[in-house]
Amino acid sequence: MNLRIAIVGLGTMGRIHALKVASLAGVELVCAVDPDPAALAWDGLPAGTARFRSLNQAVPFDAAIVATPPTTHFEVAGGLVARGVHCLVEKPICTSAADGRALLALAREKGVVLASGHNERLNPAFRETIRRAGSFLYAEAERIGPFSERSTDADVVLDLMVHDLDALCAFNPGIPADVRAVGIPVLTGQVDIANARIEFAGGAVATLTASRVSVEKRRKFRVFSRAGYFSADLVEKALKIITVSGDGAGRQIEGDSWIAPPSDQVLEQDRSFVEAIVRGGAPATDAAHSIEAMDLADRVRAAMRQPQPGPICST
Repeated sequence: MNLRIAIVGLGTMGRIHALKVASLAGVELVCAVDPDPAALAWDGLPAGTARFRSLNQAVPFDAAIVATPPTTHFEVAGGLVARGVHCLVEKPICTSAADGRALLALAREKGVVLASGHNERLNPAFRETIRRAGSFLYAEAERIGPFSERSTDADVVLDLMVHDLDALCAFNPGIPADVRAVGIPVLTGQVDIANARIEFAGGAVATLTASRVSVEKRRKFRVFSRAGYFSADLVEKALKIITVSGDGAGRQIEGDSWIAPPSDQVLEQDRSFVEAIVRGGAPATDAAHSIEAMDLADRVRAAMRQPQPGPICST
């Protein structure tokens, strides 16, 4: 019997997930749910997929991908998990770490899989960076792009920067000792541009910039470690590496590059979610990881509301 999956929310990410899920073996996309009739009219759904404006009207399903607006994640996913439905919730999993923890606790109580939409962890250029660098002394992330009406109910920290906060957590840098941040609204009532500097108790430092009002799209993650310098282009899925060997007059600086073979990290994420349900174990984007990222997001958002003692970055 196929695993019955529902897509809840047919915005940009919901439609992407619908196409990926429909391509997986052993899965049946039984329905899509969205209160907007225009969204439900999307012609990309596989033939036979039922369409409903409310979860109360939907046919039975075993698992759901929740791609509704971020401010509704806790309510929507919480209701599904309480019914024993496995859920993959798009990022941010909730709009606060406290809600995320409550959702995860409920999932564990009900014995269901809870995954998050942090598919950047599966970006091959990022995974190669972790493999080669191991840890970081200094990390720098830049995630900028043109304005979109998508996710404007959340600020840019939850909309974009949270991906890079999750990436920092993947390095296990330890406890954040100091967080300083600034952010300003430009086109919405929320913060649209943000910059944060995070110092960890072990001495590692990270600076992150996120903007959704930029002319071009860039996704860069750079790491300085004892193993070298690694600059990942997360859009092109490519990596530049500089390593130093020897010392003094014998010091040698070498450059290298690495390009990932073709891959689809959203498809890999959705497949991992399905396999965790069918075979057991944790999904690749386990919700516990996203809650660590939300802890940092909460700290960044709180820091943006505080007066800054000085510049948070140098030029």
